[in-house]
Amino acid sequence: MSIGAGIANEVDAALLEAAAATGDVQYAAVIADHATLPDKPWGAGAETFTAFQANVIGTSRRRVDETGALIMEETNEYLVSAISGTPKKGGRFMIGDIGSVDISQAGSWPRIMTVDVLSPGGVDFLYRIEVEK
Repeated sequence: MSIGAGIANEVDAALLEAAAATGDVQYAAVIADHATLPDKPWGAGAETFTAFQANVIGTSRRRVDETGALIMEETNEYLVSAISGTPKKGGRFMIGDIGSVDISQAGSWPRIMTVDVLSPGGVDFLYRIEVEK
């Protein structure tokens, strides 16, 4: 195992520890991405997804101006372990175990709006994603 992969594994373990220590954050999530789409948005055809399970910790974010008025919609923000897979903008997100969720329903799950990666030296350690509420 490379040094980078070892650090990514340590970050994954740290996410689990942080989730256990805080108690009220979920730490198992399913992230899905399109495997196939209909030929045309209005056409018939199955929308299918591929998915992977990841360890995450999360919080919500509310962006306001100096008066306290909401300037952007509230989002959920998660730190995602990089050892299981790569989340993509436009993908779907669901808290839960991959064995307990219905992947065929991923099209109705909240959409991933942004993905930022912590990748020193070219090795992905951690992703920060924003998910619509």
